[in-house]
Amino acid sequence: LSVEEDSRCPEKAACVWQGNARIKVRIGFRKGESKIVEMNSDMGPKGDQIGGWAIYLTSLTPKPLGKNASHQHYRATFEISRMTR
Repeated sequence: LSVEEDSRCPEKAACVWQGNARIKVRIGFRKGESKIVEMNSDMGPKGDQIGGWAIYLTSLTPKPLGKNASHQHYRATFEISRMTR
């Protein structure tokens, strides 16, 4: 849905702190339960659960694009796994 924060160190830059990116996503099933959650790249919750499935943010590319960048330039990759019962 959106990139709420991206304070990660830009590519090829020397930074004291690696920073964090926070995204807002809707997770759910096509015709059923869904919810909106926030996931972080480095600090805070990296995922959530729904309907017996665990969803985790594994990467967000590219690194920061600047204040005028649209969230459409970003690509999030997730790991989805069935939770054991």
